[in-house]
Amino acid sequence: MSRRDLVLYIASLVPFFAVFLFGITVQARNKRRKLLSEKVLRPPGHSLKQRLETWTEQFDTLGWTAMGIPLVTIISLEPLNLSWQAKALPLLAFSITLACIGLYVHAERRKLRLAIDGEVIVAEFLNELRAHGYRIYHDYPTDSGNIDHIIIGRGGVFAVETKARRKSKGGEGHKVTFEQGRMNFPTGSDTSMIPQAIRQAEWLAQHLAKGSTERVSVEAILALPGWWVELKEKPPILILNPKQISSTLAKRPALITDEQTKRIAFHIEERVRDVEV
Repeated sequence: MSRRDLVLYIASLVPFFAVFLFGITVQARNKRRKLLSEKVLRPPGHSLKQRLETWTEQFDTLGWTAMGIPLVTIISLEPLNLSWQAKALPLLAFSITLACIGLYVHAERRKLRLAIDGEVIVAEFLNELRAHGYRIYHDYPTDSGNIDHIIIGRGGVFAVETKARRKSKGGEGHKVTFEQGRMNFPTGSDTSMIPQAIRQAEWLAQHLAKGSTERVSVEAILALPGWWVELKEKPPILILNPKQISSTLAKRPALITDEQTKRIAFHIEERVRDVEV
């Protein structure tokens, strides 16, 4: 391809980029127009969705890079008296690097989608608790991350940690067992889930004591959507399929009053009512 042909090719792309950038600008301006003046509560998986948007933007940027850099490289190498092999080498290296980055970004987006699906599934079953007077909140920010779900009601305060994992194919590919402090999945064991859930429950209890003067214990729940949970021994926390959470908590005796529930819920809402629409 001659330099003249390259210039003509690039010139033909100018209208496309101009229209595209104009459309992006208009969409960004419309996005800034709020539907409501007040903020709303966080939906399940709110932080994960924000991270997914970031990865998606990076993936889009990768696509634009894949379109632009080869053209710049070809134009830069055109005046040099190089063989076609020498000209092709940097393009080949660029393509391989870009492909590796693209695969990594795609894998991260896939993990985030799985995690988001898990949060939505758990939230769906937690809604059943509203009929028993419980209040449900999602994606509560902490000092080092977030608590996936918080349940507040007469049976107490609960911090729910969701762990979404893909099931393996096979006869018992849907079953997870708890034994000797380990969560044993068909594809391997995990020892970090339960300590993480306990840490978050302890943090929430301390946070409530400082901010609302409500000294209540917070119980940790590990929710495993899509898994059949088999307990070989008594675990230190509740380990449940989300389908079991409503029936389990509905049987709990009353530990806190309605007034306590309202005060705790008010304190929780201050931190999760931050979404602009």
